[in-house]
Amino acid sequence: AVRHRLHDLIFDRQRGGALHVIYYGQEEGPLASQLLILPAGNYRLATRASGAQQADSLRWNLVCAATNVPIASLPLDQAVRGGWRFTVSPACPAQRLELGGLPSDAPRQADVTIHGVTLRREQPNG
Repeated sequence: AVRHRLHDLIFDRQRGGALHVIYYGQEEGPLASQLLILPAGNYRLATRASGAQQADSLRWNLVCAATNVPIASLPLDQAVRGGWRFTVSPACPAQRLELGGLPSDAPRQADVTIHGVTLRREQPNG
């Protein structure tokens, strides 16, 4: 495993592609990101993770890469429970999927392992 430590975050890339994140809930910002080149359309993102029910300070954010304009956002625990549907506009040819941390007045540690993320394009009527 490769371990990285920032002042408010520890994350490990584990065998099999899992990402282990420990977030202390003190600073806001992206913790991990992936550049995407999705054509305009409707998408569904499903996340497999353990510990997400205790991680209300973590969320998926999708932003337009060229402008940093937010496209959609959803708490990680909701993405694990029910998936996440969003629409990409033709005006945004490249996007950045970010796992973001959101601090609170009473920071709580989040300890999550993301085992997999699946992104599928949905048909217009589905």
